[in-house]
Amino acid sequence: MTDAAPVSTPSKLQEQAQWLELVSAIAVGVLALNLARQALPIDVLLSFDDPGTIWRALSELGTRAIEVVPAALYLLGLWAAHGMFARFGRGELFTPAIVAGLSSIGSSLLWGGLWAVAITPTLLGWIEGPFRGLDLKLGGPELVILVLGGALVLLGKVMAKAAALQAEVDAFV
Repeated sequence: MTDAAPVSTPSKLQEQAQWLELVSAIAVGVLALNLARQALPIDVLLSFDDPGTIWRALSELGTRAIEVVPAALYLLGLWAAHGMFARFGRGELFTPAIVAGLSSIGSSLLWGGLWAVAITPTLLGWIEGPFRGLDLKLGGPELVILVLGGALVLLGKVMAKAAALQAEVDAFV
């Protein structure tokens, strides 16, 4: 597959993509700062004054690290979306980079949703008490994000086929 040449005059799609590129850049920054605040809370970091407190603080940091993994994965998906919007803004449509970006967004949402639905509740359950096996958090936005991530992964595969067909058409014409 070859990269398509950018369109010379910005289309409506390109203009929208450029706005979304800006909005996604702001969202990446805000989410990254929020994620850092959640993962490394100042109150916990400043509580290292005696050995008992140190272990409780380390336990709290471990718990928070487990809890922020889905958001970190969503942040990776948002960063991939930012790159894809930039490419759309330059007029790229059916390129390998667009397909990879779409697949990356879907994978990030899929893995983040899976982590939020199954891994976080299971690990936190193990930390809080005796071994209980697998704990699932079914329902709510996590499950929706997981399913939408899977849909985007599938859509990425469809886009790969469309890009291959576009390359065949371009070679034929």
